[in-house]
Amino acid sequence: MIFQAPLTTCLLVRALRRVRNYSSLVAILAATLIPQYASAQTESLALLFVEKLDQHPRIQAAIKDVEAAQQNLKIADDAFYPSLALNGSYGFEHLERKNKNQTEANTSELSPQDLKLSLRQNLFKGGADKGSFALSSENLKSSQASLETLRQSILLQMLSAYVNVQRFDQLLALARLSIENIQRQTELENTRIERGRGYNTDLLQAKSQLAEARARMVRAQKGLTQSVNVYRNLFQEIPKMTNASSIIVSKTAIPDNLDTAVSRALANSLLIKNARLNVSIAEHQISIARGQRLGALDAVLSVRTRENIEGSESSIFDYSAKIEYNLSTKVPSFGGHASQAAALQLEAARKLEASSKRDVVLSVRQAWADFQTSQEVAEIETHRALIAEEFLHLARRERELNRRSLLEVLSGETNLYAARIQSISADADKVIASYSLLQSMGLLRPGVIVSKLHNKEDK
Repeated sequence: MIFQAPLTTCLLVRALRRVRNYSSLVAILAATLIPQYASAQTESLALLFVEKLDQHPRIQAAIKDVEAAQQNLKIADDAFYPSLALNGSYGFEHLERKNKNQTEANTSELSPQDLKLSLRQNLFKGGADKGSFALSSENLKSSQASLETLRQSILLQMLSAYVNVQRFDQLLALARLSIENIQRQTELENTRIERGRGYNTDLLQAKSQLAEARARMVRAQKGLTQSVNVYRNLFQEIPKMTNASSIIVSKTAIPDNLDTAVSRALANSLLIKNARLNVSIAEHQISIARGQRLGALDAVLSVRTRENIEGSESSIFDYSAKIEYNLSTKVPSFGGHASQAAALQLEAARKLEASSKRDVVLSVRQAWADFQTSQEVAEIETHRALIAEEFLHLARRERELNRRSLLEVLSGETNLYAARIQSISADADKVIASYSLLQSMGLLRPGVIVSKLHNKEDK
């Protein structure tokens, strides 16, 4: 990755002249370059996820839904403006007219023409037009909220896939290293047995440990393959293992306690927002239903010209201005059923809004418990790996002094790799749990993604 350091060449030369030892130089370069590199890594990661989100077909489909809702809002807005109607006809007409006293009919063949232009402006609709506009506006907001919900859901999938690829890549590398070390210890034990100083039982146990390590490698390979498959499905590319940067959540994004997390969720949850929009939509549907029962009052201005009408070679021109009232309804209920149905839908929407708040609080509490547990487990597994590493270091030294058997060394090595595997998995689970917590709060966005190196520099 290309990045720019803030020091110019001149400033760097001056700094080098003042530095008299290598350690001071390293400290200066680290303090200057690492934060810039970490910031560049974080920015690159955010851009990666934003780009891949915009390219996802489900996101693109949801964007089209938003655009369609915007057009529907414009259609609803058109109801406040006059409507223009143009009607016309032209054809051929043959007429035969005969009175009772006539023996022969009078015939005429003419081409009648009729053209009418009318302008209609609604004056009153019982609030149905305003309700339709407000309904379209709420539908637009709902589609936008659905788009954001989908964005956060797919972003969480992408983040999980990104973390899992790194997890199983590291586990596979550990499994291979474990196999190499056990094979080396087995060869040493073979040499000891040939010299009469080793034990066949230790050699058999070493082979058993080797088989177990190979099984771990196979499982890690399976996990990596499946993680890569998920990654390719979401990102539409093969993950770059060598240049991948470890990611974590920005430390400012996670709330300090559960109460804060719940309050933020109630204020930002997209599930609650959608539920509130559904209540508003139901309220506007009541307004529409009530307005339709009152009919419509329109002002109509029309101009009409006709020629050769009913066999007469004549031209007629007329214009009119009038007020029209129209009401269409079913006789048994006079539109009452529609109002009752809308009122029931409103009541149901309010119940669902209350239920959505419960669901969000439960989701945040569960996500918070997972987050807290993952943090504690990660700390425990890291400490366990350090203890296992120290034990193995001492066991190998004692083995050289013939104070420990190969079996004890291999057991220590197995425990070390098991602890490292658990530590790596616990760290990955902690990262995924933190992103899941933000998603349950409705706050998961690319801006909360930072590189692990960046977070260290912030501390």
